[in-house]
Amino acid sequence: MATPAHLAPQNCFVCGGAAHADTDHTFRSNAAALAEAREHDRRTVHHYPGGQTSSAAAYVAEHRPY
Repeated sequence: MATPAHLAPQNCFVCGGAAHADTDHTFRSNAAALAEAREHDRRTVHHYPGGQTSSAAAYVAEHRPY
């Protein structure tokens, strides 16, 4: 199964075409797409099975349940 053009790492995130300067798109750029993805990932909160939001908190809850 071939990778769709817009998901291929060597292609433009916006149009799926060959890599080109970010300024070729007036409505969006690869840099803007990456910044948006980074911001989304930064705001993502992972919850561990016990409800903790970090691996350290999950470890403490599992090994020191007092």
